[in-house]
Amino acid sequence: MAYDKQIKCNGCGMSIPDVPEDTDVSALLCNRCHKLKEVNDARKADLWGEYEEYPVLEWQNTVVNGDTRRGYWSWVEAQVESES
Repeated sequence: MAYDKQIKCNGCGMSIPDVPEDTDVSALLCNRCHKLKEVNDARKADLWGEYEEYPVLEWQNTVVNGDTRRGYWSWVEAQVESES
C-alpha cells in the first residue's frame, strides 16, 4: 500500500507518486535527482572516467559539431536534466 500523503524528493522537492509505506523517506530522491547523484558520485570517483549512459565519445562528437562548449561532466549533468 502506498502513502496517501504526497512524498517529496529531498533533492528538488518534486512530488514522488506511489511510494510504499515502508520506504525510508529521509533520503528519498526522484529519478532525476538520483541520476544526478550517480553522476556526481562517478565524477568524484574518477574525474577522467565516464558515465556509462553518456559516453565520452558522444560528448567529443558534440563538441566537434559545435553543439556544446561544456566540459564532459557538465554536459552529462545537462543531458540528465534535459531527460525530464
